[in-house]
Amino acid sequence: MAEFKSKIDRQALREIADKGQAIYDRLVKEKGLEEKYFGLYIVINVDTGEYVLGKTILEASDLAKEKFPQSRRFHAQVGVPTYA
Repeated sequence: MAEFKSKIDRQALREIADKGQAIYDRLVKEKGLEEKYFGLYIVINVDTGEYVLGKTILEASDLAKEKFPQSRRFHAQVGVPTYA
């Protein structure tokens, strides 16, 4: 049986995480994101700053795929610390 090894570009993943966190932090300050949407799930297009919210991570992910397909995305739960 052949072994499958995925090549992960850790630098690219770090860039997505850093950009996504920066956009999230800006949304918290500018739009009161955590006060309004605490506990919901957010998916952010890190290239445009667009975002979608959902009651579940699956709902938010599906909305993101429809709204901005083929994009680099950051996922988080609003108000819950991320550890990237």
